[in-house]
Amino acid sequence: MLAFVLFCVSALVYVIVQSRGKDRTLRPALSRLGASWGSASAYAWALLLLLPLLLTAWLAIELIPAEVLETPGVSIARLTSVSIAGGVVLRAIGEEIFFRGLLGGILIRRLGFLWGNLLQECSGCRRSRTPRCVQPAPHRGRLAGQGDPNPSATMADISGVALSTAQGWVTRARARGLLPPGRQGRAG
Repeated sequence: MLAFVLFCVSALVYVIVQSRGKDRTLRPALSRLGASWGSASAYAWALLLLLPLLLTAWLAIELIPAEVLETPGVSIARLTSVSIAGGVVLRAIGEEIFFRGLLGGILIRRLGFLWGNLLQECSGCRRSRTPRCVQPAPHRGRLAGQGDPNPSATMADISGVALSTAQGWVTRARARGLLPPGRQGRAG
């Protein structure tokens, strides 16, 4: 719930600022944020695909062999209550509002669709200074807490990137205070 609120605060401030002033209304501000109605056919497709995709996702998790789940460093999130499921959904909605709506909308309007969308999608790349470049890094603390001997290497394998990239994520996350300082004499 906190993540949802934090992601939405900046979007809310943007809408308030953009809707204030002479000849400005709430509707264009919400439209610039990406909050507009879609077409009826788009909603029909979404409803049509919802059930098969949910079933496929559930089967993918249920069909994982027990041996794989017991392997060190492997963790699968299990939803234990409706409130936890609601929190997961709210966080995803908040991320979409912030990254696709606010950040993506501003970049697309200023740079054009091609470059704005590309920059928004690549905001997790190594050279980016946006917060998305360090999203995987906090998982390092969880991996280290589970006894993983080399959490950076595990993060690199999971994310499909080079070890140096994962180590860069950890360095940036530590610089921003998302992770505690490393222990002296311990590499990885």
